This record gives sequence, structure tokens and C-alpha cells, in this order.
Amino acid sequence: MTSRVLKVSTSGYYGWRNRPASGRDLEQAHLINTIRQVHAASYGTYGHRRDQAAIPSADLGRAELPPAPPSRTGSRSRAPAPMAPA
Repeated sequence: MTSRVLKVSTSGYYGWRNRPASGRDLEQAHLINTIRQVHAASYGTYGHRRDQAAIPSADLGRAELPPAPPSRTGSRSRAPAPMAPA
């Protein structure tokens, strides 16, 4: 029944279900656990930005992300500036 709903073969479904967790799955489970601990330690008052800042990069298991590009300054209009009269 489940394989028909998911539109996969029965052997494919059971092969997926019985497969051990991948390294990525284990890493994500560790990260989720860390996020829940940080959030609980702040009594649920921190938002995602403060939660992210509270998690050391060592707990993420990977290098820091590169810095974001600088924000645009000036007009946000996509229309060209009007021409000055000659």
C-alpha cells in the first residue's frame, strides 16, 4: 500500500527503510539536537539569529560559511534614471 502511494517499487521502499542512516542524516540529527538545547537554554526566547550565534562552528561539524556580499546602497529602483533635458 505505502509503495503504491509513494509510487515506488516494494523492494525499493524496503531497501530504503532498512538502509542505515547516512553521515549527513547523523550530522543533521546532531545539529537539530544542539539547536534544541540552545533554544531550551534560552527558555525559548531567542530567535533564529541569536540561536545561530550561540552555536559554535565546531558544533556544526564544518567550516564557517563565507561572509555575505555587501548590501546594495542607493536606489532600489530598476528603472533607469531619467535623462536630463539638453
